[in-house]
Amino acid sequence: MFKKVDPVKVAHYFLRKANGRLTPLQVQKLVYYAHGWSLAVFDAPLSAESVEVWPYGPAVASVYHEFKQYGANIIGRYSRKELNGFSPEQEALLDRVWDQYGNLDGIQLSMLTHKPGSPWDKAFQNHERFIREQLIKDYFLDLIKRSEDNEQ
Repeated sequence: MFKKVDPVKVAHYFLRKANGRLTPLQVQKLVYYAHGWSLAVFDAPLSAESVEVWPYGPAVASVYHEFKQYGANIIGRYSRKELNGFSPEQEALLDRVWDQYGNLDGIQLSMLTHKPGSPWDKAFQNHERFIREQLIKDYFLDLIKRSEDNEQ
């Protein structure tokens, strides 16, 4: 349906939405959620980069390296260049992820990724280095199913 995008570009998309007012932890988790929702909704990964199992949750290495100098502080910058390369569907997905999770701080986002039974939790317990895409996809599909069940 669409091509995979650079996860750092996804990070800058969220930073632009927040006028740069995000921490590296928030950016990392938002990129993860965008990837997960893309797998569930479009049956396609958002980026080609694998999600790694790190002690503080799921992580995308390129996003970490792009913003690691900020530590736990607000990044305060974002790409002012046009962020093209996203399909309209991808942009709509990123906007939905922002609407759903953009108001949460890094600790709140991290707690969501650490829930028992989450993809990160399962991979961490199994001492895996990466979180399998199928595991992420199944988890987010289950979130959709539970949401639909609650609406009925």
